[in-house]
Parts: sequence; structure tokens; C-alpha cells
Amino acid sequence: IRAFSKGTFSEGDGLKTGIQTYLDAFHSVLDSVRDKGLDPAVSLVPVDRNHVPIDGSHRVAAALAFESRVPALVFDLQANRYDFQFFRDRGLPEPMLDAMALEFARVQPDARLVFQFPCAAGRQDEVRSILEESGSIAYEKSLHLQREGPALFVRELYDKEPWTGSWSDGFAGAAKAARARFRGPDPLRVFLVIPKTPSATRTAKERIRQLFGLGNEACHINDTPEETVRLAQLLFNDQSIHFLNHAHPRFFERCLLYTSPSPRD
Repeated sequence: IRAFSKGTFSEGDGLKTGIQTYLDAFHSVLDSVRDKGLDPAVSLVPVDRNHVPIDGSHRVAAALAFESRVPALVFDLQANRYDFQFFRDRGLPEPMLDAMALEFARVQPDARLVFQFPCAAGRQDEVRSILEESGSIAYEKSLHLQREGPALFVRELYDKEPWTGSWSDGFAGAAKAARARFRGPDPLRVFLVIPKTPSATRTAKERIRQLFGLGNEACHINDTPEETVRLAQLLFNDQSIHFLNHAHPRFFERCLLYTSPSPRD
């Protein structure tokens, strides 16, 4: 609310002034939707031609929380764009943006993660254009992995793939793949996207790989909703990124022997 109102905690119509009025209004909406759902006889949520809300974000959030239908009125216009970049530009802290993106990944089963590896440096506008042609970008984040971080991340990214290796060889396959993908000083770029169709992700992946001429090393897109959530939990979280960058994998096997019924061998 601070970011949206530029620190004034007020709305243009004067109905809300101060943080407490926002909290009281939202709690009232939550109670009403919990008890009765959204009543179309009382109010309709205005949406644009693409079904993006023009107003009524609290009502939409409450309906999502209580799995209630949202009665809407469609207007033939384009809503203002209050996306992650809007709030990032307004100074919303990165952990809050991460938390919003993670929650979106949990509730949107079609969401997928696109990973542009450091070896595929630059050409950001072209990559974004490809992704926007295939769907929409819900979130974007850049981060640096170092020390054992790249190899540990590759192991998680390609979990259960036999080519990554095992404890017996020090996960040599994952280490080799990490060296190829994490060349150069550029960050790992992660996009949370909503593809128009399942095939759109495959097309976007191939186009990005062709753009850089690097094959599989340039880009990866995960396949399932479960993978989206698991990998979002790993990267949309400062603590887990710190763990990747500072962990000592030689101690992991001993830990798994005591905690897992069937540790990877």
C-alpha cells in the first residue's frame, strides 16, 4: 500500500486515508466473502478486455483466498499495468516481490519458469519479446550463483536425471553442465511466465536457444506445476540462494543417509 500510494496511504476518492482504513476495509471484505461470497447484486469487479481488474483488487484477493467466483463487468479498454515492475519501480523490497511471485506460482498451475543462463549474455529485449509473444511475464529476477551454487542448482533443476551423476562421482555431470552454463560474469536470469498454450513454452525455448546459438546451454524451461513451485521456492528466497552459494556438498551424503529412506546413490 505504501508503494502503490507513494507513501500517502490514501486513495484519490478520499475513501481511504491511513493504513488502518485499508486494513479495516480489507478485513471487512474478507469477512463478507468468507460468509457470503461475492454478491453480483451488490458489486461487480470491473475488468478490461483481457479480464485484467481495473479496480477491486481486495475483492479479487478475498475471492481467491476463499475459492469464490468473481462476478465481473467487462469494459472495452486497457487497464493500467500494476505488475511486478510497477512495484519494483515504486521501491517495494525484493523479498516482498519474491513472496508475491512464489504465491502466484502456487495458485497458477500453468505458470512455468524460464532460465536464461549466464553464458547466454545480453539481448534482454529480444528474450523478453519472445516470451511475451508466447504468453505473459509475471515476474523477472536476476541473481548470481557462485562457489558450489551453480552445480547445486543444476542438480535441483535436472532432479532425477541420471546424467547429473551421483555421490560416487561427485555429481560430475551436474558439475560439467554448470561450468558450461555459468560461464562469464552475467547473472542467472529467471522469468516466471504464463504461456498461451503448452506448446508455446517449447517454441519459446527453441527460439531463445537459436538466438544465442548455444543449444541447451542457453535456456531451460521446466515442465510441470510441481517443478515450478519447487524451483520458485529455491530462487525466490534470499535464504535458499545464500545456502546454494555457501553450502558444503561433501557433507550432504552423510545427512541424507540419516534423513532419507532412499538417498540418491
